[in-house]
Amino acid sequence: MGIAGISNEWRSPDGTRRYTFSMITVNADGHPLMQRMHRPEDEKRMVVILDPKDYGPWLEASVADAPKFFCQWAGALLGTPDDRQSSSRSKDIGEAPAAPTAPPPKPAPPPQGDLF
Repeated sequence: MGIAGISNEWRSPDGTRRYTFSMITVNADGHPLMQRMHRPEDEKRMVVILDPKDYGPWLEASVADAPKFFCQWAGALLGTPDDRQSSSRSKDIGEAPAAPTAPPPKPAPPPQGDLF
């Protein structure tokens, strides 16, 4: 499976060679499988999955042409229950798990720096 991403090689202030990589994501509202991957109150996101015919064009795309690839995957995706789920959550892929009574606190974001 090919996932659209961006990468860059750079040197840190101490001279160490560093590599940075990010996967491109798009909104997953309405996607039959991926919209179920986040809590009901959270934004739904999914990685940009590339069609194999688009691997080369993605790697050669200009910044101006890149957005034409930014769409939800329309091909088949298979989702199965995770055996690590607690017994209180539904194991049936056809049923959404019960919403938690109170959402856990969100962790503080990591310190931000220059990506590139």
